[in-house]
Amino acid sequence: MRKSLSWIVLAVFALSVLSACGGGGGGGGAAGLQPPSAHLAGTWQWDEVEGANTCGDPTPAPDSLWTGLVTHATGSNNFTVTRNGTTDPQYKGTISGSSISLSGLHSTGTGTSTFSFTGAVDSSGTIVSGTSSWTWAGSGPSCSGTTQVVAGLGTGSVRVVNNSALTVTQVYLAPTISNFWGSNRIGSPISAGGGTITISSITPGYYDFLAVMSDSTGRGVSFTLPAGPTPTVTITIPN
Repeated sequence: MRKSLSWIVLAVFALSVLSACGGGGGGGGAAGLQPPSAHLAGTWQWDEVEGANTCGDPTPAPDSLWTGLVTHATGSNNFTVTRNGTTDPQYKGTISGSSISLSGLHSTGTGTSTFSFTGAVDSSGTIVSGTSSWTWAGSGPSCSGTTQVVAGLGTGSVRVVNNSALTVTQVYLAPTISNFWGSNRIGSPISAGGGTITISSITPGYYDFLAVMSDSTGRGVSFTLPAGPTPTVTITIPN
């Protein structure tokens, strides 16, 4: 389902976010660089949404998801990313304070994309966001474009509390950069007057939430989901 915020009845939802542990940097940075604000080591999930391009690729585009192992020595300004399921060479990255840059080559089957990402890691050390510029070369004319990127380390969860007088019939949860809502996240309705449900194993990031009520109205909110214990975020639908 394509996102359409125009028909959502925006409500003030109570967001209760538990603190998440950020990885502090140690020691001094390399010449001209700040000590890293986070320790990035671990398996991250990357969510990419292609934007404007000269390749003729249609937009709005669906999300492209992949996982990659980040190797990062404590206190170092340098790190690498090994993209799972590919033969790509390791991507090379630099972190200075909270600022991150990453570059590499990605094989697409019919050619190769050369990309350069710039962004930042959040204060929890579990969310990276930014923009990637890329150029593709292969079996046809070369072309280029940009991609919005959000990556998350670990998992979090969302607890939905329905304090309204209406039943919640559907719940959608999608990355803010995504153009589509995806599938309904609940198997059965959430009852009125205090019904709850927890959606688990969600990659940390920036999200849009939509609850479809029994009168066919929608209630939505945007929020940040860090990694942490269950639940990391509680969304309360008021009466």
